[in-house]
Amino acid sequence: MIKLGNRPRRPVGGPPPRHHLALMIWIAVFPTMTALQFLAGGLLRDIPVV
Repeated sequence: MIKLGNRPRRPVGGPPPRHHLALMIWIAVFPTMTALQFLAGGLLRDIPVV
């Protein structure tokens, strides 16, 4: 067995909590979609909104 260093291994973390994930999605997606709507509003005027 080859030892590659003396550093202890860090435990592998799981996925983030659901509320953190939801918050990060809102922080990333909402401003992006708002900016796109603002910048391309004339082009998107005839496209129906879900």
